Amino acid sequence: MYSQFKTLLALPKEPVRGRVLIFSLICLALYSTILAGLLIAWYTLDTTVPFHWFNDSTGWLFVDKFGHFYIAFIECSILSKVWRWTGLKEKNCVLIASGIAFISQSSYEIFDGFSAGYGASVTDILANAMGVAVFVAQFILFKRLFLSLKFSFHATSFAHLRPIFFGDSIIQQILKDYNGQTYWFTFDLNEFIRRKILPAWIFITVGYGGDGMLGGDDNVWTGEDGEIHDYSNVVRTSRIMCSIDFNWSIITNKYLRYLCHIFKYVKFPAPTVEINVAKGFRFHWIYF
Repeated sequence: MYSQFKTLLALPKEPVRGRVLIFSLICLALYSTILAGLLIAWYTLDTTVPFHWFNDSTGWLFVDKFGHFYIAFIECSILSKVWRWTGLKEKNCVLIASGIAFISQSSYEIFDGFSAGYGASVTDILANAMGVAVFVAQFILFKRLFLSLKFSFHATSFAHLRPIFFGDSIIQQILKDYNGQTYWFTFDLNEFIRRKILPAWIFITVGYGGDGMLGGDDNVWTGEDGEIHDYSNVVRTSRIMCSIDFNWSIITNKYLRYLCHIFKYVKFPAPTVEINVAKGFRFHWIYF
């Protein structure tokens, strides 16, 4: 039984038609399910209007654009690995994954386009394209990844000021509270220059986030009861973070390596230097 299971998980050297068909159907089913769920949520929770575009290019201090960039990149990364199980060549898997990632992420703009509180965003689509392009370009130009994207989150004091908007649970806040989100660009310098100038276990990483945001463009809004909430005194500012990350792939124990697999996509807490546009330099012994 174990040998059969091991054989099933092994990567074939040639394309297997059955596996290609299975994965195609799985991707189609997942995509349809997600679209159906979004369709129900959007048309149930929001007022629908004729399709329209919305310019949110500078909203949320660009943090949401980094989110689109990150999700498209990670979707490419995961799908390209999964599709290797079909036996297709790595290049073909990368191209298939990139196509699925871009189409799936960008098609969600359709729902925004029919929603009164939103609108389809050209810059969101461009951010999706950039995330896909950065992933694919590394394989085409360098045949390897030396730059990866990661995500981290910490709870903020802003969520309780607008819980309906940012969420009243930590899970909702991870998705909605842009103040607590940081998107990291982790760089394997040794792999890029093909020389060992840093220890094999350490990577350099630069993150981007925002702070003081209670709305997309400003901190003034009207509540459901008609009351105006004015937090214009709260400073909205961009944050650039410089930190280290760890090369989890050097772990030799396969079980421990599986447990640490999440840290290929999520930034592990570490000492961090923050360059705050409004407040200057700050140091965090441990930053989430």
